[in-house]
Amino acid sequence: LFTINKADGSATKLFDLDSAMARDISGLQFIQGTLYALSTAFGEDSLLTIDLGTGAVTFIGTTGVNFIRAAGMAHDPATGVTYLAGSWGDDGEDSLYSLNLNTGAATHLTELHGIVHDISGLFSSEVLLPIPVPAAFWLMGSGLLGLVLAGRRSR
Repeated sequence: LFTINKADGSATKLFDLDSAMARDISGLQFIQGTLYALSTAFGEDSLLTIDLGTGAVTFIGTTGVNFIRAAGMAHDPATGVTYLAGSWGDDGEDSLYSLNLNTGAATHLTELHGIVHDISGLFSSEVLLPIPVPAAFWLMGSGLLGLVLAGRRSR
């Protein structure tokens, strides 16, 4: 596992993931300070956690799906739902799933109709809060309204 320097793109190795469970990691996602990983190394794919201090890998559970390719994970903090896009089955059916972080179980949500091979990852942004309008805008607006009203009075 590596960290990437945003300024120059250099990589610094943190540690080796020696666990057989941590082979073929297809998705990583930080959720409330915990690093979750999807391993496609075995018959049924597994949800894991990785301790960033020690590199210890903890098995959570199998997804119940044997993915041919998993495109990535994303967590929506507004709803608490973790998503996974992946291909499975003989024909490589592309689908979107939700992941249970307690059991590892994947629940099919919808078909993605052939786009998983075009996806490099998933992303869910933080909840966007409304940006307050600056007080100066309100002051300017009330000043203009006052000028309009004063102009009507003088007619």
